[in-house]
Amino acid sequence: MEIKIIKEMDNKISNWSGGTTSQIFIFPETGNYENRDFVWRISSATVEEEETKFTSLPDFDRILMVLEGEVILSHEGERISRLNRNQQDRFGGENNTRSYGKITDFNLMYKKGADAYLESLELNERRSSVVYENHLSDEYVSESEFFFCRGEFSVLIINEQEYFLKNGDCLVINGEISEMKNIGLMGTGDMLHGIIRFNEEEIEIITREKASFDDLKMAAYLSLTNFRGNQYLCKGRREYWQDRELQRGINKIERFLLPFIIGIIGTVIFAVVGEQMIGQEAMLPAVGVWLVFDLFVVNPLLYFAVLPKPVRAHLKKIDHLSGLEKKWYEEDQNRNLQAEKILKKYTITGRNKYTN
Repeated sequence: MEIKIIKEMDNKISNWSGGTTSQIFIFPETGNYENRDFVWRISSATVEEEETKFTSLPDFDRILMVLEGEVILSHEGERISRLNRNQQDRFGGENNTRSYGKITDFNLMYKKGADAYLESLELNERRSSVVYENHLSDEYVSESEFFFCRGEFSVLIINEQEYFLKNGDCLVINGEISEMKNIGLMGTGDMLHGIIRFNEEEIEIITREKASFDDLKMAAYLSLTNFRGNQYLCKGRREYWQDRELQRGINKIERFLLPFIIGIIGTVIFAVVGEQMIGQEAMLPAVGVWLVFDLFVVNPLLYFAVLPKPVRAHLKKIDHLSGLEKKWYEEDQNRNLQAEKILKKYTITGRNKYTN
């Protein structure tokens, strides 16, 4: 079990579109937020604009707690949350989330596949024990736990060893879930307490890289083989699974029917231009040229623009998937996307609001 104290003066300060962020801790400590290569991260941010859009973090889930102020969070126009001090909301980092209100908040981000819990504990001068009442599963192997001091001071007693924290300091415990901890605390004000459980060996962090020619080749391959029933015609596609991040990249294109719309517009333009410049007999050849260009140039470039790099790393052989990835693969195999679209529309209309 490793115990580490992070002083407030050591926090990493950065700017974002709505204000400033103070990174308190990132795990592993070699991780990098900009490259999204971390398992979990805690930070405190100031929201200085009345309306802001949150950064997209498709590979992570988030818990946001309000420290000061009041805010309304809107998630993709489907759900809203109104939060006051010490209230929290849990949501996916892939959500199109907007906030309304100026606040100071506390953010816990953790890799999908992990799970986390966050609470506010009120302190007093007498020692009290930490009571573990949370929803987290015991099936994970690794566990991180943190205590963030918000009062004037606090004292933690971990296995009879005392640790003193001032306002803004944080204590982090990293180890295995099976390790026994007897934790007591006392002090003034309150303290934020969080737990993150994960299977570190199963959460593969793919570091973002600059685009390469291989990425262009893979984008072309995916664009040419991305059709219903491809597993029957393309033997290679049967042996591989597109991970969640790769699927989200493809969905960005397919959701708005961009290949279809661009294809129709290009067909009309080439047909009209061919007829006007050469004659009616040139319409079909012109359309044929466009369709070849669209299929082998335009569509691959569309995929290349949005897919995560390196593309090949996100296309994984089914026989080599980790336990967590196998679970996601099985979930994908059992999904009925058409039924999900219908149910989502049904839910948004409110026609099922009186049903369980």
